[in-house]
Amino acid sequence: MSDYVVHLTKGLDPRSAFYNILISGVINATAPSGIARDVAGMNQVAACFSEIPVREVDRLANRYSPYGLGFHHETLIRQGGARVWYVELDRTVASHLVLLRDQHAQLLDPADPFWAVAPFIERPGVYGNGTQYEFEWEREWRVARSNMLFVAREVAFVFAPQEEHETLAGWLPTATVAYDHQMVSPLVLDPRWPDDQLFAAFARHIQATQ
Repeated sequence: MSDYVVHLTKGLDPRSAFYNILISGVINATAPSGIARDVAGMNQVAACFSEIPVREVDRLANRYSPYGLGFHHETLIRQGGARVWYVELDRTVASHLVLLRDQHAQLLDPADPFWAVAPFIERPGVYGNGTQYEFEWEREWRVARSNMLFVAREVAFVFAPQEEHETLAGWLPTATVAYDHQMVSPLVLDPRWPDDQLFAAFARHIQATQ
């Protein structure tokens, strides 16, 4: 669907979270994720990303915020990242995965490789208590059980409201706290732009950097 993944910030102050990520070079693994998120004592946190196509990124911005960063797949893969596997709740394979989870949970061995795989498995559907999990449209990637670390040259583009683009253009080259001092200013986009404007900005950036 895309050669890139995006991480959009959320919460009470997504703008500050965005700038903190740029300054620190760290996207924190936060809430437990995956099929074993509720198993106590096992590290199941993850830093989350989306492979959503550019034409759909406004949908993601409406859910989270217009602030974020984009990376090439390879940046995540080098840190053990991978796509999330969505297994529909009512399928037989989902039942088998739950049995596997429960069997491994009886042992509670932190070195068990199952716990390194579990954060990448999700079961979308409507649960018995009315809870609905149907976000496979986000096409998630995750870096599981550790924070995602990056340097400046690994940032492919950033998202921010258009009114902040001029400020970002002047600020980004100086934000080298966690960087390698080989800063090439990434492409700055507003995820709420119309599709043709987003695609045109990508095309101009690619032409300028070739």
